[in-house]
Amino acid sequence: MNRPFKEIKDILKSSVKKTEVVILGVCFFLTPVESDASVEFSGHSFKNVEVSEEPSPVTASCGPVEVQLSDNQDKWQTVLDELAEYPDNWDAEGARAISKATIDNCRRVLKETVMYESLLDDIFPTEFGTVCLQWYKPSTDALVNAEIAPDRMAFYSDEPGRDLYSLRPAAFGKETIDKLVAALQSLS
Repeated sequence: MNRPFKEIKDILKSSVKKTEVVILGVCFFLTPVESDASVEFSGHSFKNVEVSEEPSPVTASCGPVEVQLSDNQDKWQTVLDELAEYPDNWDAEGARAISKATIDNCRRVLKETVMYESLLDDIFPTEFGTVCLQWYKPSTDALVNAEIAPDRMAFYSDEPGRDLYSLRPAAFGKETIDKLVAALQSLS
């Protein structure tokens, strides 16, 4: 069951002794306390609680409460679902269809970059059958654009006052995603 952070905070304010919360694939147990202790997860602060047990990998039996980081996740998943339906020639100019592998890679990138979700500005297809994910920070006019294909990914980071950083097309995988995450860290 997905619940937003506000609802979890309200649950913790009640007389609940312990609440199981799944955040980014890790199960935490939060316990209300009388002190001013606080816990922070992905930029969201929970006041008057403490983590009562060490985080553990999620199992099928873990936690009735799964945190929904924002409504944007559903929005972006819907965009990807729609792009997955694009046929060949979707732009009437010969564009290629978006493959399932490309959509799966986009979903993986979204999962690995969820902490920067508030900066995700757009997801759009290209005529080459690839998908671009674009993060933007208006206050600094900084931009990171990733182009994702079935087997590779490229991206660039453009921040005023800094040199343009570009990752040429490289095999899609943990290493390229880690480089993208590093570029996104400079936006925040």
